Formats: sequence, structure tokens, C-alpha cells
Amino acid sequence: LNNLVNSVELKDHQIEGVAWLQSLFRQNLNGCLLADDMGLGKTLQLLYFIEWHAQYINSDKPYLIVAPVSLLENWEMEYRRFFNPLTLELRIMFGSSGIGREFSKSEVSDLQRKQLILTNYESLRLFQMNLCAVDYSIVVLDEAQKIKNPGTLVTNASKALKADFKIAMTGTPVENTLVDLWCIMDFSVPGLLGNAKDFSRRYQKPLNNEDTDILVLGEQLRTQIGFFIKRRLKIDVAKD
Repeated sequence: LNNLVNSVELKDHQIEGVAWLQSLFRQNLNGCLLADDMGLGKTLQLLYFIEWHAQYINSDKPYLIVAPVSLLENWEMEYRRFFNPLTLELRIMFGSSGIGREFSKSEVSDLQRKQLILTNYESLRLFQMNLCAVDYSIVVLDEAQKIKNPGTLVTNASKALKADFKIAMTGTPVENTLVDLWCIMDFSVPGLLGNAKDFSRRYQKPLNNEDTDILVLGEQLRTQIGFFIKRRLKIDVAKD
């Protein structure tokens, strides 16, 4: 990208990550889970992918990044720091800078413009009537373990978002049980792992049996998720 500032150079694993995102998108696949370890630059990979998409693919749809409120400023700072000029107008939306809770055709129309919208999970839940009426180009959930629990209000709002491509980002895709992973993948690639009940029967319940070969079970799950997950640990990319 010609607007990546000169002082920034993607590391090898970041180049690989961006290429993976581009490959999935070009194959018309629904989305993915970027589960790189903390500290490997997931934010830059995602911003680079969004800038590439905004410059070469998208014509008029908006982009949405949902993150904990403590990280919204970081997303804004990194976008302004890494790219000059910015391809997308930035709109930061949370708290009193949000929109109405009731559906508004004019507010949806204003959101539908080509722009990069940053919001937090609480605002997504509060303003879902309008946010979920927008047709996005790309939706990103940062710290996606926020939607690890099926059926919660914020999980339901996240899964109601409409987008050409959905990306979940988290360095901890499994915090409590494997159902955490199912719920996050059900946002990114609905149907890939079946329904929650069948998934739990196949992968979660066998863990209660001491005769279960955990390595074999884990390999089966990784095979089923396949190309839709990218997870690198710091030790894997130490050379970078």
C-alpha cells in the first residue's frame, strides 16, 4: 500500500496474516478467526487488510470495528500512525457520541456511507437496532472472547451484524470450555462447526472421559476449522 508510512514495515508473520485474509476474501468465504498471541500485531494486520480492501475492492460500504472501550483509542491512534493519508473517514461511536436506540432510517443511511466506524460492545448492544440494519463491507470483533457465551445480548447483537466478511480477533479463543471457540466461530463462519448442542456432544463432553485421547480430539477440531483460523504463538515467530 502506498499510504503505509515509510517507518512501518510488516514483519514476515504479519505479511503472511494479511495474505491469508486476502485469500479467504478472494475465495468468497464468510470470515475467520485471527487468534495470534498477544504482541504479534493483530491490529496492524487488520488495519492493513481494511486499507487494502477500501482501496482496491470496496466502493461504498462502511467498515465496523467493535472493541472494548479501553482499546478504541488504540485503534484510532494506530490507524492514524500507520497510514497517511487515511483512505477512510474515522467515526468513533460510544456513550454520548452514539446514536439513538430506536430504529432511524436517517441514522442508518448516515452509517451506511463508506467510512471506518469504531465502537464498543456496550454501544453495539444499546444501538443494535441501527447498527445491525447497516450492510458492512467488513466487521471486526477485537477481544472476541466478549462473545464466547451463546445467547447473551451482546453475542446475539454481534451475530446479527450484516457484512461481506467477518473477522474475530482474540489471543485467547478458549478461556473456559471449547464452547467458547464454537461461539466465536459461529460469528465468523456460521454453520462451520454445526450447532452448539452437536458441537458440545462431539468435542466438549468427551473431555470428561479419562479414556479420551485429547490430542486426537484436538486434531479433529483443528481439521474441521481448517483454513478459517490463524494462530501463531510468540515462540513460533521469535525471529520476527
